[in-house]
Amino acid sequence: MNYKYLSCMILIFSIFISGCVTLTYDTKVDRNGDIAEHTMIIETTSYVYSLMNEETKISEIVASEGGEYSEVWEGDDVQMIISGLIPPNIYTETEDGYLIYRHTITDNFTTDYSELGASAIDVHYYLEMPGDIVDSNANVVDGNKAEWHMVGNTQPEDIYAKSELPSIPGFGLMVSVLAILAVAFFFRKG
Repeated sequence: MNYKYLSCMILIFSIFISGCVTLTYDTKVDRNGDIAEHTMIIETTSYVYSLMNEETKISEIVASEGGEYSEVWEGDDVQMIISGLIPPNIYTETEDGYLIYRHTITDNFTTDYSELGASAIDVHYYLEMPGDIVDSNANVVDGNKAEWHMVGNTQPEDIYAKSELPSIPGFGLMVSVLAILAVAFFFRKG
């Protein structure tokens, strides 16, 4: 058995039995369908933090991939903030005049997660789309924003949201200005 694989399994098991980990995702999609912002915050205890960083420094991995990393410490609790990295399992696509956002959870993660005990990780996911969300598997949808809360024994699920494509910026203003000019031109001639 590969030493790194064994170390990884021990690390994951240690995290699950040693205390809670909260993952918070905050994602924003721009008018072009590009992921403009994606931040992941890992909240845990200093003990779990030291286990996670025992083999490899998370900050070094994030930096090597071109992302940004910071930490916020409050007593025994730590927040690890990772931004600027968009994993390949997060993407957008257009379909039939709608913009679709997906974050697929891999089968391996789901299997490991359920076998080790789902109560150790809480996941909160916040998404902002450029248009109103018309379909989603979110817990809460309000206009162009959606929230997923997978806590306790809830299994992680794929994140899905379908929104209206935003109109061309300024197009309505341009039509209004042209209409006013046409009316002004008509009354000026008359």
